[in-house]
Amino acid sequence: MEIEEQEGYYRKPGNGLVAELLFFGAMTPENLKFMEDSIRKYKINKTSLTRDGNVRVWNMKEEALNGLLADADAAGIPCQGAYVRNKIKVFSAALAGGEEKEAFDVRPYADRAREFLKDQEEKVKSTHGILKFYFAGQEEDLHEAGDCDMVFVSQEEKTFRVLVRDEKGEFFTLAQKTEAGRFLSYLQVAVQLYNTGLTGETYRGAFWKAMGELEDAQREPVEVASAEVNKTGSGNFTCGPRIIKQKQEDLYAVECHHFGGIVPIAFWMKLAKAIDGYEDIVLRMDRGMNLFVCNLLAEEVHKPLDVMTEAAFTRAEKSSVSDRCGLCVHGMVDPQVFVSVLLKEMRKLRFYDGVLPTFTISGCERCCHTVPDANLVFVTQSETPEGRKPGRYCRVKLHVDGNTELGIMPQQNIAEYLMAVGAMVQSAESDFTTWYQNNKELMVKLTGLYCQDKTEEQE
Repeated sequence: MEIEEQEGYYRKPGNGLVAELLFFGAMTPENLKFMEDSIRKYKINKTSLTRDGNVRVWNMKEEALNGLLADADAAGIPCQGAYVRNKIKVFSAALAGGEEKEAFDVRPYADRAREFLKDQEEKVKSTHGILKFYFAGQEEDLHEAGDCDMVFVSQEEKTFRVLVRDEKGEFFTLAQKTEAGRFLSYLQVAVQLYNTGLTGETYRGAFWKAMGELEDAQREPVEVASAEVNKTGSGNFTCGPRIIKQKQEDLYAVECHHFGGIVPIAFWMKLAKAIDGYEDIVLRMDRGMNLFVCNLLAEEVHKPLDVMTEAAFTRAEKSSVSDRCGLCVHGMVDPQVFVSVLLKEMRKLRFYDGVLPTFTISGCERCCHTVPDANLVFVTQSETPEGRKPGRYCRVKLHVDGNTELGIMPQQNIAEYLMAVGAMVQSAESDFTTWYQNNKELMVKLTGLYCQDKTEEQE
């Protein structure tokens, strides 16, 4: 077939054709084998994770993409162009089914919700934004749901607490305790009320009025089955920074975060080999572009752990980035690639965990998809500031105690600037947050120094 621009595979020159393999946060060993085979067969040279739990494949040529799409269809893996904009998205906790504090496994509910909402997407009044739902196994999962419109939190007795995000971005409780099987009726009403301008109590009143107008059959609870993992071993493992104890006795998950969410091509092959022959293994991806290998016995942990030596260890190395700016025609920087390259350079200096600030960079000054939870945000400017040398510049914004702008820095200075900050903090035997609170003026002066244009001699 001919790949048309409107199908969402091509828009920005330099990216080639870009496809998204829709795993929705969960991969099987068979999916991993598909990745391994496809990389070899189609000579794929760049893959990345998305904040939706999918895998993006870049730089494809038309013939190779046609082959990949045909193979994916045969393997039962849905695909779409990376530029396609979905009106509704459904997320769930990455470790759902294995979280120690969860009341029950919410993953099957998220999967059922996604299927149900396929037929609802055309009903969404989407003048802006995306209608997002999140299924949380425990309260600790809510940090991932900050931009979601409705959240279901599992509780005892197979019930959900249902939260709705108001116009200020804060959650209020819509239902304290509702039978879990009734979640489809909540989804249906949420679709009706999305982008209607209702807020707070007016939303609550309109919601229950619309709920009462549904047919009885639409409000009936549905049965959602969940699979149990029955796997036992004889070993034990001391959990470390990358190893998480699951609620099932004898089972562990291993966490991996690749710099900027860019997954090295060799990693897929190495991981497929590492888990070959293991039973009941699943891979999960969360909204922070972390990947988890789940349902491992203690004696199985070391193999997948060994293939993750190049992945992130420190908080700075796990800095969140936008997964959309690299696709945007307005974006002048691909944050995933930029941050990945910077972090590889930073690792050579062996800074202790906490020494470097977390940081991210935007594709342009709009910051449409830029994740705001980093200590430092470099906001890319589309034009050279007046009176400055030609080049690319970033506004430096500090998000430690507010949103403070520290200056406009040449992009080529960012690496040296971060190295200088890390050296100062490490020499003080401190962490960045503590050091900054005691050295605010020094931080401003240091930033000002690197905001200067380099002279020709310096270059």
